[in-house]
Amino acid sequence: MPESAMCPASRMPEKAKRSKQIVDRTKTEDALFIRKKKIE
Repeated sequence: MPESAMCPASRMPEKAKRSKQIVDRTKTEDALFIRKKKIE
């Protein structure tokens, strides 16, 4: 039981990092899309 309880805690930082990367990527993609629209 303690092992399974510790598992999510050790994985959390990695998940947070990954979600932040996804958010950053989405933001940059949105910015590029908006820029493209403005050019058109």
